[in-house]
Amino acid sequence: MSLSKSKVDPLAAVAYVAITSAVTGVGFLLTAPIPLIPGAIHWRVLAFLPCVFGILFGPIIDFLSGAIGNTLWALLGGYFNPATPIFDLVGVGLTGLIPGLLVKPEDSSTSKGLVKATVVSFISGVIMVPIVAIGFDWVSVSPHLFQHV
Repeated sequence: MSLSKSKVDPLAAVAYVAITSAVTGVGFLLTAPIPLIPGAIHWRVLAFLPCVFGILFGPIIDFLSGAIGNTLWALLGGYFNPATPIFDLVGVGLTGLIPGLLVKPEDSSTSKGLVKATVVSFISGVIMVPIVAIGFDWVSVSPHLFQHV
């Protein structure tokens, strides 16, 4: 198995998506102990997983694994709500897509590359947060700043 982003066999791609989705979903479930907005946003110790998988397996595979893994977390943890299928899918999917597009696996072999991966991953997380927050506000699931403006 090569971790490069070269063309992946469709069956292997499905296997990568299934495995990384399961790891992401169960990892989020087991390591999201601090609710920032109860039932909606949690401080996740393994929030970096979609970023790492995106870098290792490519942007498309990990857009899907971030999106499906987060939905799996929501279903298993009892956090699924009307915003999950749209905004969580897109928001968390982007946390895999963006690093997967901008960082290569071999970048991790240098300090400069690790800094690049960290910065790109952080930015993808910053992009994800308002997408998810707007989704929750749109379906009136939990209180957000937008409701008070």
